[in-house]
Amino acid sequence: MKEIDICQRIKQLRSRKKMTIKELGSKTQLTQGYLSRIENSNNPPPIPTLLKISEALGVHISYFFGDENSQNGMFITKNNERKKIIRDASSLGYIFETLAHKKNDKVMEPLILTLPQKLDPDTLPYMCHGGEEFLYVLKGEMIFFYDDEEYRVNEGDCMYFDPSIPHKGVCSTENSEVKLLMVLSPYTTKNLKDILIS
Repeated sequence: MKEIDICQRIKQLRSRKKMTIKELGSKTQLTQGYLSRIENSNNPPPIPTLLKISEALGVHISYFFGDENSQNGMFITKNNERKKIIRDASSLGYIFETLAHKKNDKVMEPLILTLPQKLDPDTLPYMCHGGEEFLYVLKGEMIFFYDDEEYRVNEGDCMYFDPSIPHKGVCSTENSEVKLLMVLSPYTTKNLKDILIS
C-alpha cells in the first residue's frame, strides 16, 4: 500500500461515517487544521496519531494498512509480509506478528508470538483481558501459568482458554526459542491497543 492511500482512507472513512473534521478533532483532541492537512497529504501521520484517529472512527488501526485488492474474500499473507505490532507485553520482550493485517473487519486476530528467553516467571506479571484465546505451540516447549495452575506445553500442543483468568507463559529452558500461533477473539482485539510497527 502507498502512503498516500492511508491519508485517503482516513478521509473516505470519515465521510462514510458522516463525521465532520470538527467532530473528529473533538474525539481525537487534534486540531481541525492538522486533520485537514493529514487528509490532503501524501504522508501518513505518526502511528500514535493514526491510533487516535482509528479509535475515533471505530476501526482497528490495521484498517488503514489493509489490502482491498481481494475480490473473492481471500487474503493471503506471505511469510515476508508479516507485520510486527506493539502490545502491552512487547515491553517485556514478547514479539507479536500479525498474520491477517490485510483483512478489515476481522472476527478473529491470528498472530505469531515469540516468547523472550530468560524471563523469570516469578517477576513476570500475569495478563488478563476479555474475549477468548487459542494458542498452538509451533516450536519449542513452554511453561504456561493459568491462575494457580502450572502446565508444561510442548510443540504440537494447543490450549483454548478464558483469558480473563490471569495467565502468562515462559520458555521452559533459558536458551530455547518458543513460537506460538495465537488466535484472539474480536472481544479481545477490541479491548487491546495494537500498534503496527513494520
